Amino acid sequence: MAAGNTELPSKQSRPGETQDTLPTPHQSTARTEQNHKQRNLANQRNFRSRRKEYVLELEQKVRDYEREGVVATEKVQHAARSLQAENAALRQLIQQGLGWDAGAVDRYVAHAVMGGRVEPLLQPTTQFHAGPQLHIEPKCEDYDYATSRWQGSDYYGSSVPATSESTTPGDAMSCEDAATILAEFRAQAVDLELIKRELGCEPVNDCRCSISHGALFAKMADSM
Repeated sequence: MAAGNTELPSKQSRPGETQDTLPTPHQSTARTEQNHKQRNLANQRNFRSRRKEYVLELEQKVRDYEREGVVATEKVQHAARSLQAENAALRQLIQQGLGWDAGAVDRYVAHAVMGGRVEPLLQPTTQFHAGPQLHIEPKCEDYDYATSRWQGSDYYGSSVPATSESTTPGDAMSCEDAATILAEFRAQAVDLELIKRELGCEPVNDCRCSISHGALFAKMADSM
């Protein structure tokens, strides 16, 4: 061997042995970009998931508000129908009990609503005379109708003419008036004779039966 030309044998890895090598700058950059992309994808998935939950929550709130609005509207309509039926029944009682006509009741209510001073009502002097008993067909109750004579004046001073008419008991009204009130309460344009039969009155032989206020209010409650 010539001196000065000797070479050291290169170290070769044996089978099963690995060499620890440092990543190159290019490999480090690629690995960083890959991690960044994975984080972005995870953030996007989380954002879409949160946005979907938020949209579902808003939709549920809208449905709840709509449902509450429908319930409130139904309550208002129910209260309006009840008030209308109550006013109709009270007007009927006033007309029967005081002998006023519909115009006198309207004038009194208008005067009170406008803030005017309402003068005390004069109680009519009533004289009852026993009249003949009416015999009516089944499903129509028998009542002794009295002939009443109303004498008095309304709060405007107009005289109420004395009349002789058949009146129903104080806690009842004629089946005709009850059927009319029930039809208006239901907002239905139906034959009043059908409603009379529903109230238990058979309009035969000019039947003049009466319906109690309790029975009428019960029918109104069933119609709600």
